[in-house]
Amino acid sequence: MMTLAMWSRRTNTLALSRNGEFSPFMRYIRIDKPSLKVEVVGRKNAKDKKGVFVPVKADSSGSALTDVLHNVVYFDVLYPLVEKAHRKREVHVSHRLVEPDPWLVALAAIMWEGLVQGLTWDAIKMLLLAALGRLREKRIAPQRSSISKAKLQKRTSRTEVGFSWTKYSIDGRPLYQFFLGVKRRFRKSSAEERATLTTATSIPRKTRNS
Repeated sequence: MMTLAMWSRRTNTLALSRNGEFSPFMRYIRIDKPSLKVEVVGRKNAKDKKGVFVPVKADSSGSALTDVLHNVVYFDVLYPLVEKAHRKREVHVSHRLVEPDPWLVALAAIMWEGLVQGLTWDAIKMLLLAALGRLREKRIAPQRSSISKAKLQKRTSRTEVGFSWTKYSIDGRPLYQFFLGVKRRFRKSSAEERATLTTATSIPRKTRNS
């Protein structure tokens, strides 16, 4: 039998879940904008003006159509990077990329906020590596063992099936290329977009006249 207190707690939990503030099945990667340090939390505080929240989902498919930061990373950063690599190799192929995992979207947010603060790549890289270490501890980012396995498979195979973003979790050229993609998108942005993109809640729709 459900008591009044139990019913009250259940009702409050459902209300918070509908508002996107809490879900027993949802966690968030929170990035502190001043320090750019990351932590994993179980609740999104709408009043937190210093935090960037990236939802951690078991299946993030479709997030790029509803989440602003995810949308920018997917369509404005990753697609151009892959297409540029194909042009270099003179590969002409139509493809649909797998959506980026939450940990990669979080790295993009750190890059973006680092650019807002005027940090250098070296400073941003140190913050990214610290964030990756923290997210690996929480089993959100790829573990080093899987990275080594992926590198071994690449060396022993002539072809690479599909797309994997694991390479961006390695300290090296791929991560720097990803940063350059974020930086190109940053330079195209207005001052208002630079200040608000990582915390924006809606994707602006273009009209026919725009």
